[in-house]
Amino acid sequence: MEIIEFNLDFVAFMPKEDILVDTGVILGLLNPYDSWHHTVKTFFDIYVLDNNDIALYTHSGLVNEITHLADKPIERYGKVIDSQVTEKEIRASIDNVNSKLYDFIDNDVFSLLECNKRVVLNSILLSREYGSIDALTVSLVNEYGISLMTVDNRLVERIDKEKDRLKNIVRIYYSSSKYRTY
Repeated sequence: MEIIEFNLDFVAFMPKEDILVDTGVILGLLNPYDSWHHTVKTFFDIYVLDNNDIALYTHSGLVNEITHLADKPIERYGKVIDSQVTEKEIRASIDNVNSKLYDFIDNDVFSLLECNKRVVLNSILLSREYGSIDALTVSLVNEYGISLMTVDNRLVERIDKEKDRLKNIVRIYYSSSKYRTY
């Protein structure tokens, strides 16, 4: 397993690389109020979106998590700038994220990975250490022998500690928190 900080160590993706994109990256890409937006959008604009040599994936659990968390970035942003965000602004932000996510999936920017029995059983075993969605994500990445893109540094640390158990994960692309805008 290779761990690559995409703000510092990134050179290129492997040819025909398959990458599962985690919640924080997708939310950062789609939501301009997210503290990861600038970093993730810049990386996607330069290296990802027009790259026909890689395949991007998500799964239904991540989609559920993204739609659930769609209001959080604008609420956090309002606190940072010490301004009350209106319900109308929150609703518009949620609708914007959900609409973009829908389009990205509908237009196959992100393909959906499916679970099988082995993935589900492994995610149950990992759920205590990782939490339910991260356990499912890690199980899928390991099962399919693909790479992971995340901004969740704790997840990267957990996976690295368990690399002997998660031998099929190819690469992890991540960004350190110093690249957040707030």
